[in-house]
Amino acid sequence: MKRLALALLLTQTGCLAYLSKAAYFQAELLAGREPLEDVLTSGELTPTQADRLRLVPDIKAFGESIGLADTDNYDTVNLGWERGIYTVTAAPPLSFEAKTWWFPIVGGVPYIGFFREADAQRRADRVAARGYEPHIGRASAYSTLGFFRDPVLPGMLDWDEARLAETVLHELAHATLWIRGDAGFNETYATVVGEAAVLQWLDQRYGPVSAARVALHHREADWSAYRAMLRDVYLDLDAVYTDPALSDLEKEVQKTITLGGLEGRLDDLGLHDPERWRASLNSAPWNNARLMGYRTYDTGRADFDALMQTCGGDIAAFIGRVEALAKGAHDPHAALRAGLRDGC
Repeated sequence: MKRLALALLLTQTGCLAYLSKAAYFQAELLAGREPLEDVLTSGELTPTQADRLRLVPDIKAFGESIGLADTDNYDTVNLGWERGIYTVTAAPPLSFEAKTWWFPIVGGVPYIGFFREADAQRRADRVAARGYEPHIGRASAYSTLGFFRDPVLPGMLDWDEARLAETVLHELAHATLWIRGDAGFNETYATVVGEAAVLQWLDQRYGPVSAARVALHHREADWSAYRAMLRDVYLDLDAVYTDPALSDLEKEVQKTITLGGLEGRLDDLGLHDPERWRASLNSAPWNNARLMGYRTYDTGRADFDALMQTCGGDIAAFIGRVEALAKGAHDPHAALRAGLRDGC
């Protein structure tokens, strides 16, 4: 399952308690940073972890070579970081109108982040008391969009090479371009960049017919099928929720039936690694908020893919075109669609 990239800025207006906690944990994260070279020579890493950490500068350099920002992110690692990163999303029971939180610089986003699960649960309980369906997700990557020098987190060192590279490249895509106030646009853009960039990185490192490249192809094919399945579920439920001929009770019944059929839909996908995706499917209860999390990372995906194809896989050209079309646009998705006819 894809990781959830979290842009957590520490100056949320009007919530001093949240600000104080977030500032404390952010300071804790930053205070524990050490240069990569120092950690590599400390003897604290397993051989596999050391190999992963040595890859990070190479991944960053590759990202810069294909047009991503040269940032100070991931030049350090906090090996002692033991906290989690949790996100709370929320939606009404019979609609996909996401609750949003507002942050300076990034604008409105359909999630709010925490460094302790108990804090995330308290926020989830609070929004549930207001009639929303909440979902608590676990983020495996963390970005402040260059606001701070984000370190490598220790859990990242246990990933395979492709996942590590894709995550770093995804976060560098955010640092390169961020369209204020539209999380869905930003996350889909960065996902497309990360997926294209990691394929190019593997081709450069191992060749286009390497075992690593084939394994990633299978994983991405599975992810694409899984994502398409969830998109269909979202569209089916959205049609139910917006049908004026249905009562709320009838909508609830249809929702229960649709969500209850998820595992059957999964079985029909013909995945390369079905058990991995079954575990993902069953990792938490399904509700509107959880479905919207997947929509956030798949908003207008076909348009982004079409533009990337028009740009011939040239990531720098793709980013430049996305920025030219979307920056300052009232509706960046509409601007992207309209700009497709003019190509890259």
